Amino acid sequence: MFFQFDLRKILAVLTLISLPILLFNIEGSLQKVARPFLEVSHGVQLGLNYLSLGVFESVNLYTNLISIKSQNKTLLKEASKLKMEQVLYEEIKLENNRLKDLLELKKNSNMTLSAAVLSSKDILLNGRTLTLSKGASDGIKKKMGVIGLNGVVGETAKVSNHRSQIFLLTSHFFACEGTVQRSRNKIIVEGSGDKLLVSRHLSNTIDIQEGDLIVTSGASGVFPKGLPIGIVKTVILTKSGITQQAEIEPLVDLQNTEEFYIIKNTGQQI
Repeated sequence: MFFQFDLRKILAVLTLISLPILLFNIEGSLQKVARPFLEVSHGVQLGLNYLSLGVFESVNLYTNLISIKSQNKTLLKEASKLKMEQVLYEEIKLENNRLKDLLELKKNSNMTLSAAVLSSKDILLNGRTLTLSKGASDGIKKKMGVIGLNGVVGETAKVSNHRSQIFLLTSHFFACEGTVQRSRNKIIVEGSGDKLLVSRHLSNTIDIQEGDLIVTSGASGVFPKGLPIGIVKTVILTKSGITQQAEIEPLVDLQNTEEFYIIKNTGQQI
């Protein structure tokens, strides 16, 4: 009986002693088995974190891009508005300068002028005529001189109630007496039908050179004395040696002139 009691105690003590060792071994085995799963789980967790961070950054970037695009549209609209305002300002500035030139022209002469703008360019006569916005109702008549701010443009040819057609000084229908400003020699200036004027059959005694300024003589009564016509481009002596011919380039830019002034009265006695 005593032996059985001691054996039970011994077994109990052995069990108590071996239980922690057994548990320790089981825990170590479990850790070895679970480690790969834990590592995979950790990798998945990191991947999810990176994915979440990437999605957040992408959404944030997209939002910023939308905001920038909206700001760019606003800036482009403001830039376009400023550019248009600048163009209008420059146009007003140029208009003011032209008006100043006109006032100076009127101030320095006794001419009576009627300002007109271009209505149309006529193409039937090889582009050598223009139609202006003033006519008989404005006191315009045939054979009135027409000038721009830089000099002679032509003269009126046909006049209706509210329009007038002019022959440009380069057309075959135009002719007037001019003066070589430097030498004071008188010459007849005619349109060549092209871009230049010509002065034909000049005596070889006429003092005219390349670069000379030709101005109106005032003899015709259409233009007052001293208005610029053009600059001598070439002077050619004919084969006979008795006469010479001059080509003259108009001072007025006939293709781009915007303002025209019809001379209703030259302001001088002929």
